[in-house]
Order: sequence, then C-alpha cells, then structure tokens
Amino acid sequence: MKQSSTYRITSEGWVYIRDSRGTWRPVTSHYFWDNNWGAQIVCEDLGYGKGVRTRTRNPHNRELFDTKVGYRRCSASSKNIFQCRKHGGPNQKDLSAVANVKCSGKPWKPVYVKTGSEFRITTEGWVYRRGKDGQWRPLTSHYFWDNKYGARIVCENLGYGQGSTQKAKRNQNNRELFDSETGYRRCHAGNTHIL
Repeated sequence: MKQSSTYRITSEGWVYIRDSRGTWRPVTSHYFWDNNWGAQIVCEDLGYGKGVRTRTRNPHNRELFDTKVGYRRCSASSKNIFQCRKHGGPNQKDLSAVANVKCSGKPWKPVYVKTGSEFRITTEGWVYRRGKDGQWRPLTSHYFWDNKYGARIVCENLGYGQGSTQKAKRNQNNRELFDSETGYRRCHAGNTHIL
C-alpha cells in the first residue's frame, strides 16, 4: 500500500481518497476509467511518473464511495480529481466499481539544455517560452509544426543557426498549461518573432 495526504492505493491498485473527516473512501471507477488522466493525477501525487487505469472490478468491496468525488472524468488540464468534470454519482449499489490504477516510473521534470532571452529547450527538444509575466510555459505544437520557420526563430534565439520540428512527437508527460500569449502559431519565412 502507498499513500499521500490525499490518495491511497492498495497493493492491488484500488484507489482511495481521504475525505474531510480523515476517513479513507474508495473512488468509483465510473467515468474515471474512460481515460488515464485520473490515474495520472493519483499516481503523480504518490510520487510516480505514470498512471494507467484498468477496468478491473473489486467484487469484495463493501465500503461506500466518496460522495464528494462522485463520477469524475479527468482531462489533461486537470491538476487534481476535483478539477475533473463531475457527472453525478456515485451509485452506492454498485460497490464493485472501485477505481483501479497501475503506477510506475519517476515523475518527469524538464531538463533544460539551452536558454535564450525568450525561449528554452529541454533535452528531448520541448520548447518553452518566457511570457510577459516572466513564467516559462511550453509552446503548443498546433500549426507550429506545419513548417520549419517557427523552429528557426526559436533556434536562432538560442544561438543556433537552423531548426526543425518533429511532427509525430508529443510530450505525454506535460502537465503544464501552454503559453496562451503564443496560442496556435504558424510562422512564415519573413517572420523574425513568434508573436
């Protein structure tokens, strides 16, 4: 069993959450198991790098579900389970539907290899931009990867001569919000700046 101040998973992977009174209650799997984002939230909170949900039921569960959590479907932007969209519930008559996860690995942290005045790049090639508020946020790849001109702007800022994009590559570990000042950008040959 592994637990944090918020979540606990059993050796079989059953997910529990601590309620406001300090009591551990199982989390229902309805909507939770539609994708892996809820599992990712739980596993990251427990110190793992990756979380995968399973569609396993617990026929031996007799505990009532946490009612504040209810049915939750999480998304990439959800930082905790209460930011996940609630769909009613829980059904206290179907106690076998306990959320089940498999956690593995270490949390991903960006390692920056080069930082310029406006951009920085990680060892994997992920690009971050410094916003007007001074915060570093990742650039979204939508439209950016349609050609090499955006990559050229970033690489020149970092002191390199050229740049290219990798269209098929996605950072599945990113949990940060994208740079909203940049948004979706397609650069052209004459552009010297992203914005």
